[in-house]
Amino acid sequence: MAPGVAGALIATVIGLLVAIPAMFAYNFMVTTIRAITQDLDLFVSEYATLIEHAYVDKRTLSDEVADALRSRNMGETSFMARAEK
Repeated sequence: MAPGVAGALIATVIGLLVAIPAMFAYNFMVTTIRAITQDLDLFVSEYATLIEHAYVDKRTLSDEVADALRSRNMGETSFMARAEK
């Protein structure tokens, strides 16, 4: 085999050995960032709702109303529910 072709094949193998793990790492980070972004969006939405009901309407929320809002809007998988545990 010609020395130029052998060098090109070796460079290709090295490039693939670097590129494939880098692609896995990139996809992992993108997935993680998307999950964090969704959690933060949900938290902001929940927090804005609580602020709106507590301060904009100029009334305080009773425990029953707050619990009803949490169960309806937040669910058990929400960011705030996990933070309270």
